[in-house]
Amino acid sequence: MPPNAASRPLALLGPRTLAPLGAGSSARGTLEWDTEALAYVFAVEEVSYRVLLAPPENEESQPGLLRIEGRIGSGEWRQLLREAGMLSRDVDGTVHSPGETHRRCAFLEMRHSLRGRVLALRYEELIEGNAVRRSLQIKLSGRSLEVEVDAPGGQPGAGFCGFSLGPVGPDGAPQLAVPGLPQPLLRVDGGYLLAYADRLLGRASAYTGSDALYRPQEDGVTQPVSETYYLTLSPDPLAALPALRHGPAPFRDELISRVTLDYYSTQAYEDDERLFRLLPLYGLRDVFLIYRNWQHTGYNRRNPLLYPAAEERGGNDTFRRMLAAAAESGWRVALRQEYFAAAHESPYWTPVVLATDAEGNPRPSCREGSDAIAADRMLEFARLEATKIARNYPVNATFVDCHTAWDPEAHLHQVSDRGGSAGNVMQTQRCVEALLAFLRDAHDGPVVGSAGEGAHRFDTLNAGVAEGVIRGVDGGQSAPLIVDYELQEVRDRLVGIGCGSYRQFAGHPELEPVDAARIDWDAYRATEIALGHAGYAGNYRIKPGPRGIPFPAGSASSLVREYFLLRYLQQLYLNAPVRTVRYRSGDRLLDLIEALHTGLDLSQAQIRVEYEPDLTVWVNRSATERWTVTLNDERFELPPSGFLAYSAEERFIAYSVLVNSNRVDYCECPLYTFVDTRGPNPRLVETISTDGAAVFMPGALARLQDVVLVGARQAITGEDEYRLSDRGDARFTWHSETEIELTVLDTETGKPTHVTFPAPTPEWHQHREVMEYAEGAWQVSRTQAHTVRQGIQLARALPGVTYRIRARG
Repeated sequence: MPPNAASRPLALLGPRTLAPLGAGSSARGTLEWDTEALAYVFAVEEVSYRVLLAPPENEESQPGLLRIEGRIGSGEWRQLLREAGMLSRDVDGTVHSPGETHRRCAFLEMRHSLRGRVLALRYEELIEGNAVRRSLQIKLSGRSLEVEVDAPGGQPGAGFCGFSLGPVGPDGAPQLAVPGLPQPLLRVDGGYLLAYADRLLGRASAYTGSDALYRPQEDGVTQPVSETYYLTLSPDPLAALPALRHGPAPFRDELISRVTLDYYSTQAYEDDERLFRLLPLYGLRDVFLIYRNWQHTGYNRRNPLLYPAAEERGGNDTFRRMLAAAAESGWRVALRQEYFAAAHESPYWTPVVLATDAEGNPRPSCREGSDAIAADRMLEFARLEATKIARNYPVNATFVDCHTAWDPEAHLHQVSDRGGSAGNVMQTQRCVEALLAFLRDAHDGPVVGSAGEGAHRFDTLNAGVAEGVIRGVDGGQSAPLIVDYELQEVRDRLVGIGCGSYRQFAGHPELEPVDAARIDWDAYRATEIALGHAGYAGNYRIKPGPRGIPFPAGSASSLVREYFLLRYLQQLYLNAPVRTVRYRSGDRLLDLIEALHTGLDLSQAQIRVEYEPDLTVWVNRSATERWTVTLNDERFELPPSGFLAYSAEERFIAYSVLVNSNRVDYCECPLYTFVDTRGPNPRLVETISTDGAAVFMPGALARLQDVVLVGARQAITGEDEYRLSDRGDARFTWHSETEIELTVLDTETGKPTHVTFPAPTPEWHQHREVMEYAEGAWQVSRTQAHTVRQGIQLARALPGVTYRIRARG
């Protein structure tokens, strides 16, 4: 049965705003009356805004509309707003635009006055035979113009129902997409324009573009209109973008050194447990695991019923052991939880908890076959489900998926017109914040979600509400790449993970998975590095192959490459202040303003980012052009989607570059050395020769490192050689100079292989003991170890079996 507890209003968390970055400027502007233009002029630094009071020439007088022009320096005045004003509703429910509204109103009076440097406009009009008064207050806020709207609501059937800016900017103004933001910047005569409503201050039921719409509640009354808008014209594109006032969430730093593994499975939990025990042998220790499909009735079925785990895949005990296997490796483990939709067949479905329209009808959810749960009722379900999850499973994080991705009204439909504490977007968002805070406390770990797409995405505005999101850019790999806002404003508050799902990056429709062979893994990685994001690998939204569930990142080689190229790099840059961001244009490196003014094609951006104290990252996002970078008198040729990162202080270098026309990947840092030659033939990279990928990690011995081979036959460094007779994956772990443990993780043929490793002491050439781990215990192995030219060879090692070899004098 659904919870019986009555819904109680949630306390607001204090005033928050989405004022633009330009509003934080200490510049002190002026406000003057222009007699010739019949306008008030706000001026601050090089920007002027003109609020026109006279109607346009040769147009029907509509004094109830707000018209604003702007200019930079002494340039021409350009139209910023020309039809801003009230929305109204007919008795039949039709919503009218500002122009239509004010043609229907009988204008009685407008008064304008100054209160210090605040312009007050007061209107009196007849609407549906009723005299109504409303007001606008306009003032400079730093370098932005702030417009506060106050108007009475409508009586049942008719009246004002919101405010709209109408068309923004000159007709045909070019648009500039900024990664992560739902609205594009407009380019206006050498400057940039953005206008938007503050969704954390307004009282609207819904926001669509620049419209703030107030729906009638159950009694038919539309609530009074109270909205704040920001209008920013600036030579600096960043000044117009929202300043994110929330600080970082408490567990943000837990994500700094973890690569996210986004895993979707329909197979038995025992099979997934084997994978989770296997991956640490590849060296994947610092992992944030998202496990999506585990719910009792299946993925997105009978929500919000989640607990317990699906019986047909192994049941609760098997599922618990699977999660424990991941937790034992030091992974953060997050299960997917969502509470915004109630499926019609769910035992939790009841009209009492649903968001409803003015007639009391349930509002349909974006989840097919579900109704939207009113935002102020979500917490009741979380208290039921999350507490059982926390009590019964070893999880220490939460994946909230769509809760961070979308506008809680425009996409999730959680505003309830019956009023209460979820009666508008601002209240609904506070309910989302309370839900995420509860889940963070319940699991004592970070909250991570997804990112949205398009005009209804909300992930940027959830910076600091969640610790991180799987965050891409609209347009995927073909999107213009403007990284300044992400690096300088978002990153400190929200860890961007990867570059969205692979489906999003490939530009596929919402429910269409992508073929692993068609994913440009290098372009994905280059984009996430340019944006300063954490590493991501998974199988979510990858099409199943002939063997069923795809391997995370498509293959072991791709998974290992993603992990070791990002693991240490993200640790360096996710908390490092940005010193400069530059975009390459020929032989020049330009800042963002210069790059935009010169018309640089940022969909093919080549970017250099300098972080404090001494990390520099070069990213070549071009699909066709190479970029040669000189570092310490050495030339690195970055191919399309290549990169180079370097810090002398951290003894760190990582790259994906061309060496003798062949692409290679390399990372050297205090935690490991990784090399991938991406080819069947042995190549020397730095001091390592290999014909695949190899990882060298500090272990129990100072001289001998632990080694992992991936898709390789050999790895040679100095006098030490590690070889397989068949291309495959293997792990070598030194316990002492006379004891090594090795596991053949996989081979190309699936058959046994000969394994060769160095002999560091003379004892290895005398007597050797070989044990193998089987059925939970070590047993004497029939496999023999022999002396060969390169060292010691273990004959016909079986894939999936762990061997321990000891040398005895």
